[in-house]
Amino acid sequence: MKRSPNGFVPARGFLDSGMAPRPSFNDGTKLDDIVVVVDDGTEVPHRSLRTPISTYQKHVRYAVFEFQELLDSSSIDSQGWSHIAQTIFRNYKLFDAFVILHGTDSLAYTCSALSFMLQNLGKPVILTGSQAPMLELQNDATDNLLGSLIIAGHFMIPEAWDLIYRPTHLEPFSIQTNHATGDVACLRIFPGIEPRMVEAVLQLDGLKGLVLETFGAGNAPGGPDGALTKVLANAIKKGMIIVNITQCMTGTVSPLYEPAMLLKRAGVIAGHDMTSEAALAKLSYLLAMPDRSPESIVQKMSVSLRGELTEQANMVFEHPNRVLPDQLANFALLGYAISKGDVPEVQKLLKSGHGRLLNEADYSGNTPLPVLDSMNTSSYSNGQGLISMQTSSASLDCITKGHQTYGVWLE
Repeated sequence: MKRSPNGFVPARGFLDSGMAPRPSFNDGTKLDDIVVVVDDGTEVPHRSLRTPISTYQKHVRYAVFEFQELLDSSSIDSQGWSHIAQTIFRNYKLFDAFVILHGTDSLAYTCSALSFMLQNLGKPVILTGSQAPMLELQNDATDNLLGSLIIAGHFMIPEAWDLIYRPTHLEPFSIQTNHATGDVACLRIFPGIEPRMVEAVLQLDGLKGLVLETFGAGNAPGGPDGALTKVLANAIKKGMIIVNITQCMTGTVSPLYEPAMLLKRAGVIAGHDMTSEAALAKLSYLLAMPDRSPESIVQKMSVSLRGELTEQANMVFEHPNRVLPDQLANFALLGYAISKGDVPEVQKLLKSGHGRLLNEADYSGNTPLPVLDSMNTSSYSNGQGLISMQTSSASLDCITKGHQTYGVWLE
């Protein structure tokens, strides 16, 4: 990017102006050109540079290929995504990894789209951008780009998420360039939204899918007499695919509350913890696949294809496998015993080696200690130190042994 009277605009010659003059990107070695397959399929030599030797005792050699039309990232669309995917496909056997320089405005959308378009990917593809261009005196572009080159040039990570998903079968790398972004809309629910507003969106010509951004764990106002829910249900009956995504930065969609349950019963798909960008890209990807039935799209939207969601079989308030670990089970038993004033049961639990439960906290941050202070219980030893709860005027202190801290009541 460079300055212009209208603000920053894309600029050509990034290798020569932005990378070659910087020692961190160019160790000064004279290297042969690298062949790049350009848009018309011909092989064109490109100048190559090499980074200084890294901590891993290796150099990263690279070339920069610039598209004929340089876009501000706010203007990218599905054709731009296809252009990137096709460029990677044409050069897939010539390079070990790919770093894509991309503006931050729509970077998350492009990442999500490419994760579905690049099928059976076996090499790193890293997208990077910055808040300030590299030619600015103070910028974050230099570190972002250098870090991307180091990772791409040293590590074989074909896809990176919170977990690395390893393939269970081998198939050749391929791309799907069709993306039905023109058939999908994204609608953010807000307090006071009218059912007629949602209905107007759903009646757009050619619309096949809707990403619905809802409150909290997937809740939306039902409207008077459930009018909004009825609007969504009627659209689904006509073949519309609607996905429920939370507006929150973290968390997941789960029918914990009645509004979310009503949406689920109406046929709205729970998007779990997918981001809006991932949901939009995935729905566009599935709608563009030939011979894909609405039922199969619904099924695919509910499962992880590229690590875009965490699959959940149960509500988030339900413990996995429906079996509580001993620590949680005993903590629950202690809570029930305290609430009932069952001193013998409390003593039994504490004397059986569960003294550290006194320091556990529930979802509100409450511990058993303040309640126990008002109970007439006797002293006991938990093996780490003496704990006494004789009087309600006792004071709380702590001792630390090893790496564990235990609450101690001192009279």
